[in-house]
Amino acid sequence: MKSKKSIDKLRLSRYKLRVLLDITIAINKNKSANFLLTLFVHVLNKELEINNIVIFLHNNNKWKLFPQSTIKRKDININVKKDLLKYKKISGLIDNNKLNKFDFVIPVYHKKLPLAFFLISDDDNNIGNSNIIKHLNFIQTLANIIVVSIENKRLFKQTINQEILKKQLEIAANIQKKLIPSKENFPKNNFIKIDSFYKPHFDIGGDYYDIIKLNKFEYGFCIADVSGKGISAALLMSNFQATLRALFTDKIYLRNLIIRLNKYVFDLNNGEQFITIFLAKYNTKTKKLLYTNSAHTTALLYNKTTSEIKHLKSTNTGLGMLKKIPEITIKSLNINQPHRLISYTDGLSELENPKGKTFEITKIEKTLKQNYDINNFIPNLNKKILNFKEKNNFFDDVSILCIDLY
Repeated sequence: MKSKKSIDKLRLSRYKLRVLLDITIAINKNKSANFLLTLFVHVLNKELEINNIVIFLHNNNKWKLFPQSTIKRKDININVKKDLLKYKKISGLIDNNKLNKFDFVIPVYHKKLPLAFFLISDDDNNIGNSNIIKHLNFIQTLANIIVVSIENKRLFKQTINQEILKKQLEIAANIQKKLIPSKENFPKNNFIKIDSFYKPHFDIGGDYYDIIKLNKFEYGFCIADVSGKGISAALLMSNFQATLRALFTDKIYLRNLIIRLNKYVFDLNNGEQFITIFLAKYNTKTKKLLYTNSAHTTALLYNKTTSEIKHLKSTNTGLGMLKKIPEITIKSLNINQPHRLISYTDGLSELENPKGKTFEITKIEKTLKQNYDINNFIPNLNKKILNFKEKNNFFDDVSILCIDLY
């Protein structure tokens, strides 16, 4: 006949197995971290009669005290980084003055990364009769199963969120590409011919160029760049593109267009970001080119007959830098001979090679003077860009707009 001690031991073993099964079922049902740790505290406190339990859990790059710990927060003066990170395995705390109110620390690591620390003690001063000593292996097993499952759930959720974000960025990139006019839709006639290049630094970018037919004889075009990079720059530029297209008609003067665009950008982000822009209007009948440059890179106007190159430099502050632009300069040029206009963003002009030198404007000028056909100018310029940067990566969005005016 089995003794009472043997029966109690068997009951305890069955109870532990049942707890492990309950925990496993809870994990499979995707129960929350709060639920699993509450269950852990209940098992230790109510069933195993371990009175003092404190749990620190690593969450969102911070160490947090689990709220169901049996000791009040105000009575816990522990800094995880200073007091606990040195423990890599179960350790007694009798000789630790800072932690001597606890008997043991149980650290949980995953791939050498600390995930949690369990501090436990009971009120029995006789270490031989300690419930912790009796159940230490079980407590460690339980702690590891729960914490690793919480971490796996977090990593899975993180992966899902990353996939969702990746998909959203792909959608945003596809939408943004549609905002950039395709070469197939460029005007092709005896008065104006256009080619372009667009390479965002990320999937989505802050560069923008456009060509708008204003009426039978007039075309408007621009190239613009948002300060900064990434999603915020792309969102601002997408909004700007819609506003510019709504405002840019043959009825509006370039000066008034700049004033309204500046107000829109400033009101939208209160000067935190700004937009540089080269904005122009060409009349194929009068052969007059009107342009303004708001803090954008210098555009180049190449006379195909004389090989003369004009630098169309910045004349205004960037859009959104100030609530009101102090002075707006609109310049006018007569295009009596065939010209080629080249404008680009600072992702090109500030591109560096391995020696730290930037891509000089003279390289664009030399390419212009080689008199390539419009369909071959940008491909040949790109060859020079790639040869120049060598193994260096593009650090910013790069856009190039090439327009032949006749």
